[in-house]
Amino acid sequence: MVGDDKDRSRHFVDIDRVEIKGDIRGYWRTVNLAQKDALGAMSLRHRQEIDCKAETIRTVVTTHHQGIRGTGPIIITLAAKDQLFQPISSENIDPKVASLICQGQFEQRVLKTKSAKPKVDADGNPIPEEEAK
Repeated sequence: MVGDDKDRSRHFVDIDRVEIKGDIRGYWRTVNLAQKDALGAMSLRHRQEIDCKAETIRTVVTTHHQGIRGTGPIIITLAAKDQLFQPISSENIDPKVASLICQGQFEQRVLKTKSAKPKVDADGNPIPEEEAK
């Protein structure tokens, strides 16, 4: 969870599915709304990209869902063709997202979750970590 915004909506980022292309990070953000929106949605899912070097952000796709955490039927999907990157605003929760994605927290998690290939003996059997050192 990233946190709550000024409207008490709760934001989540799926850091297990971040795509890295140079300075740009692509990710999914799910927003549990504090109240249903005008379309009757309880949550939104945004496909977003952050340019970590330029400190800009854009939303590529947004889906409105009837259930929380991006569940339930999709009410509407909005795709932003050729959406331009915009400066990250300090008026919302985007700086927290940028910190999570760009400033090492994501990379640290990747290092923790990615395991190196196990060392193997001449027959291809894995060597226990204690013995491999």
